[in-house]
Amino acid sequence: MTIHSLGYLRLSSVDVDAWTRFGTQVLGMTADRSPQGGVAFRMDEHAARLEIVAGESGGVSGIGFEVESRDVLDSLTVSLRDQGVDVRTGTSVECDVRRVRDLRMMNDPFGMPLELYSGPSLVHDPLETVHVREFVTGDLGMGHVVIGGPESDEALEFYRDALGFVDRNTMRAMGPDGKRGDERITFLGCNRRHHTVALMKRPAPAQLIHFMVEVGSIDDVGRAYDRALNSGIQQRLTLGRHSNDGMVSFYSMTPDGFTVEVGCEGRLVEPGTPTYETTATSYWGHRKVSA
Repeated sequence: MTIHSLGYLRLSSVDVDAWTRFGTQVLGMTADRSPQGGVAFRMDEHAARLEIVAGESGGVSGIGFEVESRDVLDSLTVSLRDQGVDVRTGTSVECDVRRVRDLRMMNDPFGMPLELYSGPSLVHDPLETVHVREFVTGDLGMGHVVIGGPESDEALEFYRDALGFVDRNTMRAMGPDGKRGDERITFLGCNRRHHTVALMKRPAPAQLIHFMVEVGSIDDVGRAYDRALNSGIQQRLTLGRHSNDGMVSFYSMTPDGFTVEVGCEGRLVEPGTPTYETTATSYWGHRKVSA
């Protein structure tokens, strides 16, 4: 595998203040205002695992994947360019904004902006979270992202063959009639976390379906669920346990209309574990919440 982990997620929003409240009061992260007028959220010693930048609309500004070293980043850059991928080297200003030493930027076949980097800046002050005992990050990264778009076959080839992700499992997508059809969601891993990226077919334009953060205990999940309900923010799915990664989680709408999953007890995958296809989203729960 070439990619080490999902390192950070950069989102644009017209309402940075709403994200500040959501990130601290619901998700339980710590927040610092950035010089660019946005907000940077900490989950661990990394300076910004989630960053919201002010924009004219909501969307993804960059999905940051960490690699182990500058040498690995250079080798991956050469490989991607040899495959016809347009890779741009980040400027010193762009590196400083993202608090990384080395940066490469490109789009995936969905058109999603990807950022590969090495040498993240670490903060050595204690992380003083009020609501969450701990986030599960480290070598597993900040969590996972689920992306949808029309070019799902091309995207799968890109993530698997060009970036080195490995298949973990598939699941037939649910259609409007509530039945599973021929289209599959593919779950891809790059470390022991069950999946770091999941890809699914969706009508244009491409979109971030949800991102996931993992906390240390079911109590952390339950308290976050209570905070989400008390906040008045629309919930998407109730508490449940997924069948593929074992995650006990709930889904909440974010200030920009997509969802975030907060979970715990995610399954760790050992090297050589066979791939499989799940036939149900969850063992229990994860019921849709009416608006």
